[in-house]
Amino acid sequence: MRTWVARADLHADSSSLPAGTLIFTQADFLGSPVRVTGTLINLIPNTKYHGFHVHMFGLPNGEWNCSKAGDHWNPYSTIHGDRYDSIERRHVGDLGNIW
Repeated sequence: MRTWVARADLHADSSSLPAGTLIFTQADFLGSPVRVTGTLINLIPNTKYHGFHVHMFGLPNGEWNCSKAGDHWNPYSTIHGDRYDSIERRHVGDLGNIW
């Protein structure tokens, strides 16, 4: 069975300073969940919330402006709810805040 893997390099607040890396893995069968693992760096704890979400598009190397990555991933065209809401009541790409 094939496993799909994608990598995302993170940057906070449109900064070129790295903020970590996430790895997304998914088995190649219908309904398989996506597992997200990774490491965060260069974020100062307890100073402010950081929105944590997946955008529609990736950015080319050297581009740090997340507004150019499109909206938050929302394949079901739902409203903007809480990350604990059901899939019918939130953007799938909204993963909550971290601090």
